Amino acid sequence: MIGGGGIGDLAIRYGHYRYDNTIMISTVVILIVLVQVLQLFGDYIAKSTDKRK
Repeated sequence: MIGGGGIGDLAIRYGHYRYDNTIMISTVVILIVLVQVLQLFGDYIAKSTDKRK
């Protein structure tokens, strides 16, 4: 969601605006891991429901 106030908001507000690289890098890493896990799960669901086999 845009403007949902989640992990991205935390990275911007406490990491970027306050120049705290530790918080910014850790939240970006969490976001990357979260996106990769969701992508792998979505690929698995798409592969298992594919009827072209």
